Amino acid sequence: MVVEMPVQPLYSQAREISMMILIIGGIVCIVLTASVYLAIYKSIRTIKNITSVANQIIKGDYNFDYSKYNSVNDTKKKDEIVVRAYSIVQMLKQINDHMDERERFNDELAIAKDKAEASNRLKSAFLANMSHEIRTPLNAIVGFSGILQTTEDPDERQEYVAIIEKNNDLLLQLIGDILDLSKIEAGTLEFVYSDFDLNELMHTEESTMRIKQTNPDVELSFVSGIPDFCIYSERNRLTQVLTNLISNAIKFTEKGCIHFGYRMD
Repeated sequence: MVVEMPVQPLYSQAREISMMILIIGGIVCIVLTASVYLAIYKSIRTIKNITSVANQIIKGDYNFDYSKYNSVNDTKKKDEIVVRAYSIVQMLKQINDHMDERERFNDELAIAKDKAEASNRLKSAFLANMSHEIRTPLNAIVGFSGILQTTEDPDERQEYVAIIEKNNDLLLQLIGDILDLSKIEAGTLEFVYSDFDLNELMHTEESTMRIKQTNPDVELSFVSGIPDFCIYSERNRLTQVLTNLISNAIKFTEKGCIHFGYRMD
């Protein structure tokens, strides 16, 4: 038995199915190609970033602009290259932070070293100056003590005794200044206030400083302000201030007069 069917519709339907398959296959190929291209592009860009970082490291430059590497900061991605790049960037960032911290530490260490050297120089100068200052009254004490043994005149002996006492007071004052400096460094210096006659302190200072004043072309004198003037203050510290000021005046005055005193303002 022979059955006759129209063939043309079947051919038309087959062509439509074939065309649809070709279109879908083309779209799938395009999508796959684009995906592969994007993946390769990202990997190449990441590799280029890593290469750039490596070149900077080779040149010894550890200052990076980490904002350029934000694209590798997503460790949730499964791309092994991206994950490794992120790890490298984070490691370099930590290295850079440590280097900055080390540079700050080196700067602070250099400043501390300069301060220590300056302090050492000041201490050396202070000790040299103190050795000279201590030697002056000590020589007077030793010298006049030897003369005192061979002197029979009572007035002359009394004069020598007064000179020895003055130099003894000066020596004790210098030693007290050295001890006060140690107390200042230790933070244990105390102020003791009391009532005392300012004129009596000034006259004592005048007598003491005249021993140090050996230039005959310079006159040293205390100018009295008010008779019987008592104040409430720190006697030792005021004496130290006066001694330092008058000592500098004696040191830098070659000719003329040095007057010191006080007045009511």
